[in-house]
Amino acid sequence: MNHFFSFEATEENNTSIAIKNNINLSGLDSVIGMNQASFLIIDTSFKLALTERPEATDFINSGYPVNGGERCKSIDRVFELINEIHNLKKKPEQIIAMGGGSLIDLCGYLVLTSMPDCRFTVIPTTPLSQLTGFYKRKFFLNYDRKKDRLFVRGLPDYNLILPDLLRVFQMDDLREAHLVAFSVAIGYDSRFFYLVKRSLDSMVKDKVNWDYLTEMIWESNFLRAKATQNLKGKFPGETFADFLQTATYLNLDYIKALSLGLRIEVFISRKLGYLDRETYEEIDHYLKKLITMKRYDFDFQTLVSTVKEEGMVYLPILKSFGATENTRLKPGHVEDLLKEFISEK
Repeated sequence: MNHFFSFEATEENNTSIAIKNNINLSGLDSVIGMNQASFLIIDTSFKLALTERPEATDFINSGYPVNGGERCKSIDRVFELINEIHNLKKKPEQIIAMGGGSLIDLCGYLVLTSMPDCRFTVIPTTPLSQLTGFYKRKFFLNYDRKKDRLFVRGLPDYNLILPDLLRVFQMDDLREAHLVAFSVAIGYDSRFFYLVKRSLDSMVKDKVNWDYLTEMIWESNFLRAKATQNLKGKFPGETFADFLQTATYLNLDYIKALSLGLRIEVFISRKLGYLDRETYEEIDHYLKKLITMKRYDFDFQTLVSTVKEEGMVYLPILKSFGATENTRLKPGHVEDLLKEFISEK
């Protein structure tokens, strides 16, 4: 499967998205225009995972390694990269970010603030980054161990999605990543749910159907781009995922934060009377299939304080399967709902 589409925020601010199968890593040079005028920044762990693949050696070894994860999204890392690039003999014409969403956020902030004339190409290498895309038109940095406190507006010039890169991940990582697509299905397009379910069901015997997974990645990107252009904000679970990561000082990884955040927001939708019990129980059933339910370590009062710092809370409240309505809630009301959630769970 090879697909391509464009996403336009404004006439001057647009991006091209391509999803391609069966591309040998040694052939990436010609696909993305890798040459002496390009500077590759690559996730350290991903680079190590590919060291035994001889066809990747030249391309991967040329990259400047950065440890991924939320901790890399700091202003100190931006200055580190600026210094590294300024020490090059020739100023690069293209910055290539190869890694997960956090590393791409870091590189996007670098390019848009310090190198606006550079072409910015991203090659997402994690299940989450391939499924979510970059349609918020912003690149974020964390500050003082608080999530996404700094941002710059912009888009990558080119987003190259290669599902084959996900073969280095464990089955559980791929299965849990379906949660991101599930959020799109319940919050924006219920028809997408059947594609998510088909891909998920194919993993029952611990085998990945790469055709199904690739199709799901493609559709997830297309729907997220469409939702953004229709002025839809965050998808269910994402608001509280951010709150939870901040409340745990970025120690809770995103997929666990999203899992709990989705449970909280679906619960709130039910308590506010928007979501009927049958739909609520159906969603809860599939959440249990996606993520093993367990207690998560976070301080309730710290979460409440994090919510209160935001002032009014805006949530995509679920009205039915595949439909949300952006709703403004007072922090005190949210605190009461959180207490009910904790007591019931």
